[in-house]
Amino acid sequence: MKRMGYRPAFAGAVEAAASTGGILMPPVMGAAAFLMADILGVSYWTIALSAAIPGVLYYIAMFTIVDFEGGRTGLAGIPAAEIPPLRKTLSNGWFLIAAIVVLLVLMGYLGHPVDQSALIATVVLVVLAFVPTGRLRFSGLLEALDDGGRLLAEIGAAGAVVGIIMSGFTLTGLGAFLPTVMQAISGDSLFLLLLFAAAASIVLGMGAPPLLVYGLLAATVAPTIIKFGVNPIAAHMFIFYFGLMSMLTPPVALSSLIAARLAGAGFWQTSIEAIRLAIVAFIVPFFFVYQPALLMQGSYSSIAIAMVTSLLGVVALSGALARYLFVRELGWPEAVILGVGGLLLLYPGRYSDVVGFVLVAPSIAGTLVKIVRRRRRNMLLRSPA
Repeated sequence: MKRMGYRPAFAGAVEAAASTGGILMPPVMGAAAFLMADILGVSYWTIALSAAIPGVLYYIAMFTIVDFEGGRTGLAGIPAAEIPPLRKTLSNGWFLIAAIVVLLVLMGYLGHPVDQSALIATVVLVVLAFVPTGRLRFSGLLEALDDGGRLLAEIGAAGAVVGIIMSGFTLTGLGAFLPTVMQAISGDSLFLLLLFAAAASIVLGMGAPPLLVYGLLAATVAPTIIKFGVNPIAAHMFIFYFGLMSMLTPPVALSSLIAARLAGAGFWQTSIEAIRLAIVAFIVPFFFVYQPALLMQGSYSSIAIAMVTSLLGVVALSGALARYLFVRELGWPEAVILGVGGLLLLYPGRYSDVVGFVLVAPSIAGTLVKIVRRRRRNMLLRSPA
């Protein structure tokens, strides 16, 4: 990205936000998703399905902001000769996809336990990497076992830390004190409670592994939100999102810190850019608490409408943040109006959708007019004299 002309801070932010969002994106997600399914007493697929729309919106927002940033600064794409063919890429790594398919079929369709499914999928991966492709050697297998053992040690340490912290919260009374204080300050306002919960999730999640963060928040913050009548999946997904966003939010922001070092950029500039790229993860959780249609909760029609309008809203919001919409730059007044319209479209609701569309329509119309004019000009230049 730096070689193409992107600013170092922006390139590092893309890496930080993209890697952090992988835990939010079905069908694999992270270990915290399995813990959430166990706490709520639902299947893993229920959690994955609920996280589908927000996860897609997260990456669409990132993609459009990166594209708009490149258009605004006049960057060109990678030469076609440097792009590896899709067929070659798939032929070299098809066994990785096969192992994931085995894992999902065993867990979702056949209903096998998670540990058994993971073991069988790993065996399938090793066999396919050894025999048909020859991509894996014995030395590589030993290295993979060493990496797996180290990762298992990290997960075990995280689980131990969760137990210590949870015991500390219980014995000191802080676990019961924090939700009580949040509820007392917010009163009867769910919005204020969500603001406090988001802040608490970010603070408690600083520098901690996602599994530990979610386990801590699920026992302290989530029950308080559920008491306000919020859908349990929405409440747990809310804290899950904001606990994870601590990886991008200063002053700790481990993902931004590592990405900034790799990109040779400043920490604060990279963190700010990463927050801009991950803006959907800071906004959508508030919306799906009030309107669970974004979590696949509700009628098919409401879910379908929420998907379409939220997609349009994400593109509009991305254009506002980049001050660029496909082919033209935007002034500050138009960018503000476009951003407000995008937020209204993201919130599932009939009136908010209508008002949001009215606000973004002029920008869309102006962009379409410029696209048509550019195509006509190109056709005239290509036509013989």
